[in-house]
Amino acid sequence: MSDADEPTTHYHFCISLRLWHPSIAPEEITRAIGIEPRHSWNVGEARRTPKGTMLAGSNRETYWCADVGAGRWPLEISAAIHDVLERLVRHRPFFHRIRAEDGRAELFIGWFFENQTGDTLTYPCLALAGDLQIDLSFDIYPPSHPQQERSVSMDVLPK
Repeated sequence: MSDADEPTTHYHFCISLRLWHPSIAPEEITRAIGIEPRHSWNVGEARRTPKGTMLAGSNRETYWCADVGAGRWPLEISAAIHDVLERLVRHRPFFHRIRAEDGRAELFIGWFFENQTGDTLTYPCLALAGDLQIDLSFDIYPPSHPQQERSVSMDVLPK
């Protein structure tokens, strides 16, 4: 295959697990899921920027975020999302508890592409997200808004 035959659809993506809860401590989320967060804060603590600068007010809820996967073309985003969800199945009761206590959980997917691209979120992937009560949130970054690629192993979550 020559360079002229090379497909023009190239992308990379990062997947983060994000949770919000009205009262649970971030440390309890970490113990329940078994991975360390990249960012977290506790309800009631003073608000701060990611660099630690103080802001007015206090956090209205607990927030917890961990990188759980990343990949690049030709790995399909839908396959990577499904893989992450399958690895979270063992924590189904915890995610149901989060939702029952007025919290929420989501997979945040940052999708960075160089040209036209696309994928299909399959029924099994969507059904699994629904069963776990985990929302799927996408941020799409076209070539006019390049971002630095983060290297995150798909093995962050135990199989």
